Amino acid sequence: DYRALDLKHSALQNARNKPSYLVRDYRALDLKRMVGMVNRVTSITPAPLRRQYRCIVRATSDDAGPVVSAFDIFLQQQAVPKGFNDRMAKSARESFVAQLTLGNQMDLVTAALHMAAEDEAMKSNAHALLPVETFSARLDTMVSEIREQMPFGLSPQEQLDWVHRYLFDTWGLKIAKGMTQGEQFSPYRVYMHHVLTQRCGTSAAAAVILHTLLSRLIKAGIVSFKEYKVGLPISNIARPIAVLTDGSAGPLKCAGMIRWVTPYQLLAEMLGQLKRFFWNWEWSTSSTSGFDSCAQALLNESAAKVSEAIQPNNRPFASMELSMLATERKALITRAIDPQGCYHAAQIRDLGVLLLHAGRFAEGISLLESYQEWLATPSLAAISGEHEHAEETGCCGMTEREEAPGSFAVLVAELLHYERRKGLEAAFSL
Repeated sequence: DYRALDLKHSALQNARNKPSYLVRDYRALDLKRMVGMVNRVTSITPAPLRRQYRCIVRATSDDAGPVVSAFDIFLQQQAVPKGFNDRMAKSARESFVAQLTLGNQMDLVTAALHMAAEDEAMKSNAHALLPVETFSARLDTMVSEIREQMPFGLSPQEQLDWVHRYLFDTWGLKIAKGMTQGEQFSPYRVYMHHVLTQRCGTSAAAAVILHTLLSRLIKAGIVSFKEYKVGLPISNIARPIAVLTDGSAGPLKCAGMIRWVTPYQLLAEMLGQLKRFFWNWEWSTSSTSGFDSCAQALLNESAAKVSEAIQPNNRPFASMELSMLATERKALITRAIDPQGCYHAAQIRDLGVLLLHAGRFAEGISLLESYQEWLATPSLAAISGEHEHAEETGCCGMTEREEAPGSFAVLVAELLHYERRKGLEAAFSL
């Protein structure tokens, strides 16, 4: 399997007595076309398979069933686990994906804890997986306290109001301070185990707890209502709210300041925040994507070489690996919401440029080419028209507004041309 050759580390050792100029630039080898020539000039023995299970790649009908989308993706299985941390991360990702398959019936707190468990396994040397069940049991304790303390005889709306007061006043869940204080830029206000421990999080994290608490109360038969919806306020420092969907609560005075969200959208909101916090390059607060600066760093050789070391001002948590993990998971969610939508296309685009920075050129180019193909589809005009009203109608199910779908088309084309030219120059230099 020549795609899996570890060209960076072992090709010189495997070539041994062969002329060094023949294996000078392994990164740029077009393995599909040049593998015959490589075999003739050097006796390269396939190195161990690359130990990467986290990569998202396009599926084909041969390996993952029929392709239903230009961005149909799957989680590539790890051939040989690199270590115990990787096995823990793989287990956490599989549990997260299992929660996604439940749709709107998923347990949001459990899904968010599996997100945190994967990142904890990758960024630390812990020898045990994050105790998801233990943190999730804290909500069961809250359910028991509500069963004991909530008065009898309340109407459904009064029950909902009482639970809201319990969560934010009695239990003491706080919303993180504004951006000027820096709290809104901290992943510790998004990771669910930190939020449950410190009782402080972003509006999205608080909404996840509120949604899950109401869901467990309904399953336990403690409240009389069965259906509700959760909304995120336009202000980042305001509390999320929940209302009954039977209309008994009447019209809300602040309805225009609330974005009603589904479980998928809440997870996507949290992952979007993590993606921004860990992004290595400058990301303006007025923009919903850091693609521009990330791509420009690739086009500038000197910036690309030090991309992993970049930690711009006000970005103390910059980590390309963690931003890539957040983008992968968000791509899985946007695919579940709308595999042909503009928001899923944006995640594929951002993941592609991150893979290029990480040295995974074939995967990165493939995803950017998929994004180009999506831009060229006849239905793009209709998608773009819907996108103009994303803030009002919730286009593609997301809660934040993306740039226009084609706004980075020229930059993507330039980036692909640059990478292909580098590959050809290196190939002909052989």
